[in-house]
Amino acid sequence: MIRVLLTIYLFSCISCDKEENHLDYFNKSVINAIEKASFSVVGITIEMKSDISFYQNLGLKYPDNKNSFGSGLAIDNRGYIVTNAHVVENADKIVVTTVGGNKYPAEIIGVDRLTDIALIKTEANNLISATFGNSKELNRGEWVVALGNPYNLFSVSKKPTSTIGIISGNNVNFGLKESGHVYQNMIQTDASINPGNSGGPLINLEGEVIGINTFIVSESKGSGGIGFSIPIDRVQSI
Repeated sequence: MIRVLLTIYLFSCISCDKEENHLDYFNKSVINAIEKASFSVVGITIEMKSDISFYQNLGLKYPDNKNSFGSGLAIDNRGYIVTNAHVVENADKIVVTTVGGNKYPAEIIGVDRLTDIALIKTEANNLISATFGNSKELNRGEWVVALGNPYNLFSVSKKPTSTIGIISGNNVNFGLKESGHVYQNMIQTDASINPGNSGGPLINLEGEVIGINTFIVSESKGSGGIGFSIPIDRVQSI
């Protein structure tokens, strides 16, 4: 009897050690992925066009608050940054905040409004180019991390914030939305995505970018556990 109890005890200890090792490995993977990708992420603040006729001509309501914010991703070390078109397309002035809190003006290089992708450029010299993954080989249940500038917290913490979740679905098609953007083959995630995360990366546990966080579905306009990212393969082709 004692021998049986001892065997059970030893087996339990081995199982606990394995669980702890797996958990420790998972934690380290998340930490390393965030560390690897963070220096490619920037916060974006903008001043929107102040001319009321600009909005009237487009049939838009003149905004009460003309300042806004979002996120961006460095695609090389020359200052080129990808973000969402809806983050910057109406901007009079764009300011990029890099890790560490340095701020640089930026200009729009190009906008593809249909796919909601924009390219901007800044003179920042401390950007590190993101590492891209393959968004065509994603599985539901795969762990992912969203990085960005929710509620402009980048300006406070001087680094991107991070939230973790899984891929809830892929190849989700919305077609043409009222905004004029077409969202196809989107990545769905339950990683918390809030206002300001738009334009920031969705990464895997290797620190590779697999998508650009773009919008959420929520009645309260806050994170509702249903966020969507543009696959990075599509972003690269655009």
